Amino acid sequence: MNDRYEQLAARSLDGMVVHDGEKITEVNEAMMRLAGATQRDQLVGHPVAMLLAPPHLKSVARYLLALSDVTSTGATTASTLAPVVRERLVRLDGTLCDVDVSALLLLENDEPVAHLMLRDVTARLEAEQQVRNDTAKAQSLQRLQEIRVIAGGVAHEINNMLQIILGFATILEEEPLSRSQRLDVAEILKASSYAAGITHQLVQFGQSATYRPRSVDLQEAITRAQADPALDSAHRNRFIVSVDETPPVWVDPPQLQQVLVHLLTNAERATTRQGDIWLTVREVTLEAPRAACDGRAMPPGRYATISVRDSGVGIPAEIQPRIFQPFFTTRGIGQGAGLGLSAVQGMLAQNNGFLTFTSTPSVGSEFCVWLQTDGRGRVTSERAHEAPILSTPHEVVDAPTILVVVANASVRTVAGRSLERAGYRVHEAGTGDEALDVIHRLGCPALVVTDEAISGMTEQELSRRLRSIWPMLPMLVLTTNSLSSTPTAGVDSLPPADVAHIDPHEQRGSLAKPFSNFALVRSVQELLRTDQAADTTP
Repeated sequence: MNDRYEQLAARSLDGMVVHDGEKITEVNEAMMRLAGATQRDQLVGHPVAMLLAPPHLKSVARYLLALSDVTSTGATTASTLAPVVRERLVRLDGTLCDVDVSALLLLENDEPVAHLMLRDVTARLEAEQQVRNDTAKAQSLQRLQEIRVIAGGVAHEINNMLQIILGFATILEEEPLSRSQRLDVAEILKASSYAAGITHQLVQFGQSATYRPRSVDLQEAITRAQADPALDSAHRNRFIVSVDETPPVWVDPPQLQQVLVHLLTNAERATTRQGDIWLTVREVTLEAPRAACDGRAMPPGRYATISVRDSGVGIPAEIQPRIFQPFFTTRGIGQGAGLGLSAVQGMLAQNNGFLTFTSTPSVGSEFCVWLQTDGRGRVTSERAHEAPILSTPHEVVDAPTILVVVANASVRTVAGRSLERAGYRVHEAGTGDEALDVIHRLGCPALVVTDEAISGMTEQELSRRLRSIWPMLPMLVLTTNSLSSTPTAGVDSLPPADVAHIDPHEQRGSLAKPFSNFALVRSVQELLRTDQAADTTP
């Protein structure tokens, strides 16, 4: 090489190699660094094939083809004279890296030599791959959110239909029937109950469940979860519980209960009767952002964590990325809907919580719930500011009046008929405005049963307007949220509710659709008893 070319080669940030077709005759400093050489003789004099993974010298072949095109067409451009080719560089230590190589054929002392320019593109390719991964993750999260919206809407509509089926089937069951007819009705109820379990999982996967958070003490939450009837009573003896003192968390209590019961149920299925399950609660400081299982970033801060770890079979590495996909299950047909972990993620997202997990085949799995600690103060069983108890808004008579406010006429009919058969007087309304009109004409009822989705105004608006006149008017809200973890045959996760969640202080209850007629009547009775007890409180 002439002096000027040697100066340019020495200053170049790209690796440069000169070879005669077989052996390397010259390299620059950048090439030595790229190849991991400390002395020139580690490269010079050695076959050029030692530097490039097979097929060797693709850049030279591409250059010759470009020259052929120039000869045939007469067109000459920089890109055709020195095309760039992606090759793999073999460093002296045997490691590989991606390089872009361009080649030129020159004459030196009347002998043809090839000049190769090599640029390390490893960092660029990693950055490009990261951009592709981030884009794919963002698109996946967007699609998942769209699916959640659809799932929540579909589940709400199906729940209404299931409520009609269950309601009329229950009424029919109380009629005189032959043995075969009674078996047929039982099959209808069984199939409807199974379907209800799936729709409740869809609701929670779709993050559209009724969400009523409050301050919760995790010690109490763990105790309730351990006693849940859905868990294997024989396996409870294998629970190893460790609960550190943690601040309260601000969550929806029934949803937290379902999250814990589902994770404990999964741990039971993964272990034998001799296996152990560790349930650990502690407070953790997250110093740097961390990705949750659903791709959301967990911000730094203080968290109360609930870890469920088992000594079971573990999850094979090849299916770990799929366990949170909706409808993915390793159980047999009819044994699970594959919505359990998806529903858990949906409920935690509603509660500003996160889920992480690790699993090693044949060793076990650990799922960890992360909940931001509640800054609202200690959990108390008494309300800080008890609303004054006013005189009861109705006279207790032998047949209390119930106002049923439900948009769907068939659901309204089922609820009204069930309450009438239990001895109540029932008035019905399809909208919030109709409900106010009924009360204006007939007076205040003993209790209001209302759907969370009513026409004309929201359930919260109807409640606010009624409570502005009668602050302690009992109200039972029919929701799409599963509030119980009573097991349903064949469903591997969160089954439909069969009892209401009653808040005696607020004179308010929530009952998840689809519900049994018995559950509706029992919930009304409990609210009315609570109301009467409040009325006699000095």
